[in-house]
Amino acid sequence: METVVATAPDVPLPTAPDDELESPTRTLTGWPAQLATVLATGLALYALYWVVGIVQPLVYRASFLLIVLVLSFLFYPGSDARRARVHISSLDWLLAALAVVSLIWPLVDFDNFIYRAADPTTRDMVLGAICMLLVLEATRRTAGSVLPVTAICFILYTFYGPLLDLVGLGVIAHRGYDIARIVGTIYMTLEGIFGVPLDVAASYIILFSIYGAVLGASGAGKFFLDWSMAAVGRSGGGAGPGRAVTVAGLLLGTLTLSLLGTAGAALVLGARRGGVLLPLLVLPLAAPVLIFGVAAVDAAGGGLSPRPHLLLLAAFLAGAIPLCLAAAAVALRGAAE
Repeated sequence: METVVATAPDVPLPTAPDDELESPTRTLTGWPAQLATVLATGLALYALYWVVGIVQPLVYRASFLLIVLVLSFLFYPGSDARRARVHISSLDWLLAALAVVSLIWPLVDFDNFIYRAADPTTRDMVLGAICMLLVLEATRRTAGSVLPVTAICFILYTFYGPLLDLVGLGVIAHRGYDIARIVGTIYMTLEGIFGVPLDVAASYIILFSIYGAVLGASGAGKFFLDWSMAAVGRSGGGAGPGRAVTVAGLLLGTLTLSLLGTAGAALVLGARRGGVLLPLLVLPLAAPVLIFGVAAVDAAGGGLSPRPHLLLLAAFLAGAIPLCLAAAAVALRGAAE
């Protein structure tokens, strides 16, 4: 069992073995491990390039999703069977290959692809349906069945909407859409698979994940855990580890929220209705900090490792520091002008 130990080696943080985690991953070896390393490293570098370079939104999101789907099928088994968690099956390789084919097509035929959303060809519909099924399967493997089942229900609702009027649900009934319209909207526009959730994941979440990985590899995240464990880890009643996680989240979260508030205040300095703009700027950034802080304490109480949540909090702190400096520079320039 993996433990995180501070100056008091007899007080471990609560963790859980891999087979008790919600979505256990495979431990890859050999050339599949090398392939996964190359893909993951390339994805991180690609995301960093997107920050400074110019990439067409659909191109970036489709290529990002392509790599993510391949990695999902390599790392996450399709079942809880022991063999599936050790070996990559032929089905997993087939799903990864289908992900490449279905998401390479928008990139290869990009100039014509974006204009066929209202009238997709047979090839578009087949590859679009495959891509939709692959996203649902990858979601099932990584996050459980609730989210893909919910998505399937909404897809069925778009097709069978007219039938609801026949069973007394006319309030939510609609005229219905055919398969071509459904696949075209979900697969060929920025309002479906390549919409806002993927945009947020590919633009922001990936960056904070990279920051968290850097902090974890450099030992910065362990420093906060060790400091908290040394301060309150030896508390009586068996509550020491939980209190240590709470203190670590408090340290990271307080600094992050303070920097975000400072950045928001600097950006609205001198602006008309600045009091209204300030919460609009700060709250969307502050909410994830509060969520991950609560999740860390909840994980510790549930016997899971709080380290991923604390590393993400540390990543937010790493991102808030340059944001605060940039906002201060903007405020000073505005005041000088």
